[in-house]
Amino acid sequence: MFKIDILKDNFDDVFESYHNTYEFIRLQMSYYENVAKTDNTIYKAMKCMIKDLNYFLTSNQTDYRRWYKFENEKEYKFIDELQKKISQV
Repeated sequence: MFKIDILKDNFDDVFESYHNTYEFIRLQMSYYENVAKTDNTIYKAMKCMIKDLNYFLTSNQTDYRRWYKFENEKEYKFIDELQKKISQV
């Protein structure tokens, strides 16, 4: 799931999609948190997904967005041109 193709993917869209997935799973987990038994298989699977998504987003999204904003403020370029530069960083 956490693979980004530098030549094909728009990083910003990918991170936004992962973040939306994270929020969706958190919402689904909230339905189980009011239930006395949160040790069921579905809840455990969602908890594992949240952990993995959180690690990935924390490790990558913030740095990328900070870098993208910095680069874009210097001189506007299309996303594909900027993404070619990130592989060189």
